[in-house]
Amino acid sequence: ASGYDSEMSGITLRDSSTSNTVSNCVVSKVKKDGIHLEKSKSNKLTGNKITSAGRDAVHSEGSASLKISSNTFDKAKRNGVSISAGNSSKIESNTITSCKQNGIHLEKSASVTCNKNKITSAGKNGIALYGSTKLILTNNTVTKSKTYGIYTSLSKKKTVKKDKGNKITKSGKRARSWKK
Repeated sequence: ASGYDSEMSGITLRDSSTSNTVSNCVVSKVKKDGIHLEKSKSNKLTGNKITSAGRDAVHSEGSASLKISSNTFDKAKRNGVSISAGNSSKIESNTITSCKQNGIHLEKSASVTCNKNKITSAGKNGIALYGSTKLILTNNTVTKSKTYGIYTSLSKKKTVKKDKGNKITKSGKRARSWKK
């Protein structure tokens, strides 16, 4: 993002950072993102704990083939995981709690898999999909999101390629913003 000050994030990978693994890190109370990725690819984030990020626990923009697995994200001021213009990524087995906006936010992304994530007490939606396509959502548990368990907007008819085994309980308006 132009003008973005990545020095205020906990960990930053940008400008063609490729095939890195960020694992078992603890990031707490940063002004911007816990982990910020920009224009990088094939990076793995695993076993990290991010608490009280000033923006997103993980923010990825223009990055592809990202794997985010087995992390704990708590009390982000915006989203637990936010991916914008990122394709062919996997978000798996993460625990995401008490984010002010969405547990998982996907925007203008394609072929992203969200599997076995546990999202609790999202301020808006458990999983929010904006202008994205060919998404696979399986075996996620969303509890106590204020608006929808899974929300779609500005997305094409084939936004969700597969929606199976997701458990959505105690969400504000209803489980999904579309009829399954």
